[in-house]
Amino acid sequence: MGHMAAGAAALGLAAPGKSQNRDPVGVVVASDIHLLPDQPLSARSFMMFVEDVNERLPDARYVLLLGDLMDWGTDESFELMAELQGHLRPRVLGALGNHDFSPKLEGDETGERSDARSLERFVDYLSYAPGPYYSFAAGNVRFIVLATERYHSNPSDVAYGGWISDAQIQWLDGQLATAEAAHEAVILCSHHGIMGRAWHTDVKPYSLNPAGPLDEVLASRRVDVSFSGHVHGQVQAQPEMIERAAGTTWVNGGALSHFRDGRMQCRYFELVDGARSIAVRSRDVADVRETPEADHPTGCFLQELDVEVELGHIIDLSGETP
Repeated sequence: MGHMAAGAAALGLAAPGKSQNRDPVGVVVASDIHLLPDQPLSARSFMMFVEDVNERLPDARYVLLLGDLMDWGTDESFELMAELQGHLRPRVLGALGNHDFSPKLEGDETGERSDARSLERFVDYLSYAPGPYYSFAAGNVRFIVLATERYHSNPSDVAYGGWISDAQIQWLDGQLATAEAAHEAVILCSHHGIMGRAWHTDVKPYSLNPAGPLDEVLASRRVDVSFSGHVHGQVQAQPEMIERAAGTTWVNGGALSHFRDGRMQCRYFELVDGARSIAVRSRDVADVRETPEADHPTGCFLQELDVEVELGHIIDLSGETP
């Protein structure tokens, strides 16, 4: 599991120093693409999202894809996803989701919690970071990206949830402590939401486990915003997909899945130098159902769902680089 150890390193995407560019840093957050190589509509639908970002979100600097990028993590799926992501203009970063593993994990009979081959494919094909979990900074805003480490070998009571190891929990604690000492705002990203804090995570099968150790870390450290996916929903129909609890704003990123939901949606926000908050916006990208019934045009922000999130620190983009 050398890749897991490598994942403990933070990405060097931002270097300290004098301001390089104080323009707003736009961040697109989306989840649950469920790419299927044998269904051409799947790739065409994702390219609608690519076109929307490239042509209509000029300030977007990063795209965060929070897991279930593929419906099953086969070599063919990883190859196609890597090709499609290459068309996005902003820097693409992603989190590992439960569907990004192989359909059958070797080692199930032994009770092993991780599928090394799927983890390696995630790192090697998509090249987000040295390992499946990592962090990066945009100025003094620290993004911490967690990884779901297993799927089919989960115990029955968390069968559809995500598992993170003791090593990853310890790494998270260290990242949060470092961010606190550096006076950084923190944005936590994961496929599964944190138990009992995000939408539909009040039961084990829909959240990251084990919950206890995560609770201990989060109770002692500050997280400004947490973005997750996994639980699909229409953002205009479920405003509870954004919740405030324990000093953190918990946000479901919205699903891009073409065949599970039909409506493709995401979140968007900008880091503005000198601001003490961010406005999380909801974006309706496209409607790919056979009989669209949209009550508003697609390719637009749902302004009535904008949420202002107060941060623990004033945003300082000095040292942020594209």
